[in-house]
Formats: sequence, structure tokens, C-alpha cells
Amino acid sequence: MNALLQFFAATSSSGSPLGSLVILLPLGLFGYYILVVQPKKARQKHSALVSALQPGDAVVTSGGIHGTVVHLDDAIIEIEVDTDVVLRVSASSLARVEKSTTDDAATDGSNATDESSKKKK
Repeated sequence: MNALLQFFAATSSSGSPLGSLVILLPLGLFGYYILVVQPKKARQKHSALVSALQPGDAVVTSGGIHGTVVHLDDAIIEIEVDTDVVLRVSASSLARVEKSTTDDAATDGSNATDESSKKKK
């Protein structure tokens, strides 16, 4: 920190503010990118994830709860975590969407035979 202050003091004593601008402008642009652009991209990605949900999709919440989407509202999603156990969670708490359960059931049998044949070889 001391070296940075000495650099700015040396730059300002020469009379040219261009040296300070050369350092501060990229630093400001980097800060803008980190504080504004990245969160905006994350919000858009999460919004697309929530809008693409359909009943039957397997989801994981940010708390680590795994379940299957049963019903969708605007801000509330009902997920079934076990037989006759339905949780109402906020749409903003979804972390990711896994393969839908109907796809899993169709591919589980074929994957089991593929894996068993690989183990035999």
C-alpha cells in the first residue's frame, strides 16, 4: 500500500495526471466487470433455469435438498422429496436442475447393462 501511495505521489509531483489515469481506468473497468457484469449474467442464467422448469424435473436446492418438481407457481415451487412429502420452496433457492426422472428411468436400465459389460471386459 505504501508503494502505491509513493507512486501516486511521484506521479502527481510530475504534473501529469495521465499516469494516474493509466492505472485507475483499468482498475475501474475491472471493478465494474466484477461488481456489475458477472452478477447480471448469473441472474440471467438462474432466471432461464427457473423458467425452463417443468413438473417431473429433478432439482437440487441451494440447501442440498433433492426432489422432483410437482407444481410451479410464480415464486414458489413444490418439490416432492419422498412419497407423500412435498416441500414448498422459493424459486430463488434452486441451485441446479438434474435430468428429469422420466429420462432417468429410461436410461437407468441401459446404463446398468453398459456398466456391467464394461466391468466384465
